[in-house]
Amino acid sequence: MRKGEDICLDHTGQRGRQRTINADGSYNMERKADRLFGNFFLYHWLITTSWTHYWLAVVGFYLLDNITFGLIYYWQGAENLHGIVGTTELDKFISCFFFSCQTFTTVGYGGIHPVGRLASSLAAIEAFLGLMAFVLCTGTLYGRFSHATAKIKYSKNIIIAPFKTSPVCSLWWRTNSILV
Repeated sequence: MRKGEDICLDHTGQRGRQRTINADGSYNMERKADRLFGNFFLYHWLITTSWTHYWLAVVGFYLLDNITFGLIYYWQGAENLHGIVGTTELDKFISCFFFSCQTFTTVGYGGIHPVGRLASSLAAIEAFLGLMAFVLCTGTLYGRFSHATAKIKYSKNIIIAPFKTSPVCSLWWRTNSILV
């Protein structure tokens, strides 16, 4: 093939079509991200980020969710949660927060339970979000542990020898022996 010769990669197609690969070997494509966060993908970030960032994100989401739902339970009225024994407003909020934690994890000790449709609906929504959050955490943890990584140890020593009487030679790098 001569320089500049067309190798017919999508060249002879219908009118209006362009080549996928230019004659110089570059691609004739452009990625367009019309997403809200551009090229950010949460699952990919959770799989590839450091362990510190991963656990900060998981614990941060857990606390944010429980504080948010604790505030919603508190604002809709702590009297809609039967079993709250706090006398001050701070005690009532803390009870709402811990009820949110128990609902999010689906523990449900039974000391506090919702009364009425609004509180029960909020608890059902939070329990669903908690289940989905645990599914996401389980999936990303599995993805992080099963993610293949190359861990190759190189050596200064090399063996070049025939392999099983084949004319092709094999190369072996030894890490524990010294060749003289």
